[in-house]
Amino acid sequence: MCSDWASTPVCTFLAAMPTTRRSSRNKSAASTIPAASASAAKLCAPKKPTVPKAPRAKATKAKSAPTAPASNVPPVSSLLNDSQQTTDEWYKSSRTKKGYTIYVKSGKKWLVGWTAKGRLDDEISADTFDNITAETPLALRALTVYKCEHLERGFASAEGLRSAFKDYFERQGDFWKCNAHTKKWEGNPVFECGFKSYYESLKNRQNRTGTATQALPMLPADLKLILEYLDSEEAIKYFILTQRLYFKTFVTMAFTLWTRNDELINLQFKGY
Repeated sequence: MCSDWASTPVCTFLAAMPTTRRSSRNKSAASTIPAASASAAKLCAPKKPTVPKAPRAKATKAKSAPTAPASNVPPVSSLLNDSQQTTDEWYKSSRTKKGYTIYVKSGKKWLVGWTAKGRLDDEISADTFDNITAETPLALRALTVYKCEHLERGFASAEGLRSAFKDYFERQGDFWKCNAHTKKWEGNPVFECGFKSYYESLKNRQNRTGTATQALPMLPADLKLILEYLDSEEAIKYFILTQRLYFKTFVTMAFTLWTRNDELINLQFKGY
């Protein structure tokens, strides 16, 4: 009977419990020993010697290039001459300088001739364009009036005179005033109030009364003159019949297309 009870599952479970408990204890103890020995090994292990770092090299500034000796430096006068030479050569084109020179020379020649004949005031001397005085802008205005009013030149003459003399007196400044200390007039005479007002008046007259012929349209009267010329004896003398008929066809067709240019520019290929 006892042997039969011992063989039951309950008896077997009770008999196995102490063994399982002991085995779990032994297993946990066995697992903690290696961990303790590993930490002890870490504590007892000798430390690696620390290698000292090499000190950083101090940054040094780049040495400046040695300056040229004072004996090789050109004098100030030589440097100014070089700058003047470059300015004269490249500040204005040769064509512009040539045109300005012609305007200035002709203006000086006119001034000498008119002062010699006593046509200008005695205060305006022949060298007014060489030595700036209060009369310099008056002489310049008289020269412009002579060109544009007496000779009936266009505004281009006034514009050329102003540009030339402005460049001629440019190094005097871009102003015109009387120096209170020296009691002399200084600056560029083209900025004098009287000359400036007259120049602007010429410009306004040109803009209001001048005709821009390049912008005028061709009128029927112009077409009639062309066709009459093609039938004239002079045209028959210089052009053969084929050339005259060809040009008549060309000019009439061009005139027709121009008068109907609104329809022409709206033409679309799909409509044909």
